[in-house]
Amino acid sequence: YNKLLKSLYQLILRKYPLMECLWIEYAEFVFKIGDSIVANEVYELAFNYLPRNLNLWISWCQFQLETQTSHDNMFNCLERARIAIGDNYNAWPFYEGFLDYLEMLETKGITIDSFESTRDSPSSPSGYYKLLRLVIQIPLYDYLTAHELNFKMLEKATPSSIHNFINPHDLMEFHKSTYLDLLNDSSKFKSVKASLKKKFTELFIVVQYATWKRYPYERELKTQQYHPDNQLTRLELNKWRQYLEYSEVMGLKVGSKETEIMIIRNNRDWIDTLYNRCISITGNYHYFWIKWSNYHLNLN
Repeated sequence: YNKLLKSLYQLILRKYPLMECLWIEYAEFVFKIGDSIVANEVYELAFNYLPRNLNLWISWCQFQLETQTSHDNMFNCLERARIAIGDNYNAWPFYEGFLDYLEMLETKGITIDSFESTRDSPSSPSGYYKLLRLVIQIPLYDYLTAHELNFKMLEKATPSSIHNFINPHDLMEFHKSTYLDLLNDSSKFKSVKASLKKKFTELFIVVQYATWKRYPYERELKTQQYHPDNQLTRLELNKWRQYLEYSEVMGLKVGSKETEIMIIRNNRDWIDTLYNRCISITGNYHYFWIKWSNYHLNLN
């Protein structure tokens, strides 16, 4: 029976490789019958067709959490998923899980060799905060949750933990101070925190604006998965076309402020993420395949 069911999954997925839910079902079925190696192979094969699919990566990470015995390997899996997921508008559940994992490690005093080796010095930010700094630059549906976490951490920051928010070079360049100065002078420390709060507020406004600009498109995209019989409404098809065109126009924009440049710098990745999302839903419509091809041809 199990062999027959596996053959059935393979047959359907060979014909309809964009069915993310079926890939996940297949991998979970194989894992359930006790073959974790083949289950991982199923996920890897799925990534060939859906390289930036959010639900597929979340499912794979959950699978890795159940099978990995090394924290270094698990971190590498999460980092691989983060790079693939990119600036997906709905990616907060993944980032929240990644943050929770890093918080658990730091609470238990567990260090990650592959991550700690990238730290510039003992005064570099913690792994949790490094990730949070990346997340608050992404226009997410749940952007407010990420920024609230950041502001709460800043509010609780002490002279001994302020290195999570500002590095020694910037501290000296913009505040003419060292970490030791902040330990010995409370007024300087308060001034640095006030300056950082202003900087993060500016970033919050920029990300909020970018998120609101995307929301009118996102709210009309009711279909979230591919199905062979998908018949999208004219409204959805038009919204995908308009959304893709908007993302390409944003890719040409030049920022005038540091906070704007942070968003624009990631536009190429966002466009690629958006096209992958689109194709994984509108795969039955030739127009979007041709549009994606033209986008890559025009890049060269």
